[in-house]
Amino acid sequence: MDTDQGKNIVLLGDKPLAAEFHRQSFFKVLLCDANFEQVRIPSGFLLHAQVTEEPFGVRTLTGPSGHKWKVKLSIEGKNIYIKDGWQRFYRENSLKDYDFLVFRQCGNFNFDVQIFDKRGVEKTNR
Repeated sequence: MDTDQGKNIVLLGDKPLAAEFHRQSFFKVLLCDANFEQVRIPSGFLLHAQVTEEPFGVRTLTGPSGHKWKVKLSIEGKNIYIKDGWQRFYRENSLKDYDFLVFRQCGNFNFDVQIFDKRGVEKTNR
């Protein structure tokens, strides 16, 4: 991860991670516990996310109840994953197969997370 000299643009490999920030978001559909250990942040999201610091380290996920969970972002190759702390978020929000999650960035890779069940109904009050 490099910073482009004098431009405040963080690079992942040779790709810029900074652009205009308008509460960018991405979604994930949970399939067969494949996302229990970690969640990969899509590379397309990374091209549109405003970054003022390197996107690793401890960040916050805010769930539908307003409760906050600390998670750790880590880089593996050219991918960024939500890892340590994700399992707790998963368990405490009773996530299940085919739940649909919307991650809305609220600055520096901290996210508000909306959770919908497989019927498309938003889960609240968790």
